Amino acid sequence: AFHSSAQVSGAKSSFCFTNSRSTNYKPGETLPILTKLLEENKVGLKLDKTKYFCFDNEAFRYLACLKKGVDFDEDEKEMFSKSWEKSRKTTVGLFQRVGDLPPHKTKETLSMNEARSIIIALTKPMAEIVQNIDRNKKNIEDSKERI
Repeated sequence: AFHSSAQVSGAKSSFCFTNSRSTNYKPGETLPILTKLLEENKVGLKLDKTKYFCFDNEAFRYLACLKKGVDFDEDEKEMFSKSWEKSRKTTVGLFQRVGDLPPHKTKETLSMNEARSIIIALTKPMAEIVQNIDRNKKNIEDSKERI
């Protein structure tokens, strides 16, 4: 569980879709599936173009191939160049969005996680204490009957 300020919300969430050149740098069939998943889990997040970013890493693969000596014709080089530029612009947009978000109060989340850990750690000792109390009550009742 997240602290309320860390939960998925329209203001702080972004989704990144990779290998998206084949879908014209759009989420493709993944978006309706993700939207349905968010609705079914009552996340309360409406996906729109400001909350998702579509990239392709083929330009990186192109650079790796060049480094290994693979040759490409001019049309392929132009295609990779366009892919690089589109993904670069999208990356800049993502960084801009993240930079514009209000910072998350991590101390609050850490405090919640610490409290959760303490509660979990105390579960067994508390159960043992309850058993001891019950055992002592029974011993007292048995002693009363004998007296």
